[in-house]
Amino acid sequence: MSILLVSGSPRPTGHTISAVRVLARQLEAAGLETEIIDLAAEEFPVFRGEPVPAIALEWRERVRASEALILASPEYHGGMSGAIKMFLDYLTFDEIRDRPVGLMGVSQGPLGGTRPVLQMQQVVTTLWGRVVGPTLAVPNVKEAFDESGGFRDESMQRFLPIFVARLQEAIGAK
Repeated sequence: MSILLVSGSPRPTGHTISAVRVLARQLEAAGLETEIIDLAAEEFPVFRGEPVPAIALEWRERVRASEALILASPEYHGGMSGAIKMFLDYLTFDEIRDRPVGLMGVSQGPLGGTRPVLQMQQVVTTLWGRVVGPTLAVPNVKEAFDESGGFRDESMQRFLPIFVARLQEAIGAK
């Protein structure tokens, strides 16, 4: 079963993609296939409605082909990144409706990206997606990773296995 993870940082050297890769390794260790879209590596125009650009049509197909979607965003000015919002704007009810969606926020501060998670949750539930909890917040991201490439934060270490188990349950992969 394929899980599509989207790193919503527009910065090629951002920390969000590192957090996404750690989560992808956890999912793979649980026997799930993963695929990553790194928005920092994508060229896409500002959302203007129609016509829908080819890259957005590709995203829609990749979301439809996945069993679940995981969105990750850095915290920018107290909210989600414009890149992840644009990704969501290009999707429709057809891609999100009833789909299990995991949420991860990344922040350089102590709040750990809870504000982008709340904004993404609002958009996902408006599109009738099923948010899988616990949502994941990565605080103090510059110090978040240990020498082995895992999360240093004890709460992340505790929440990741719970998140993976609930995601597996949501897609019927246990």
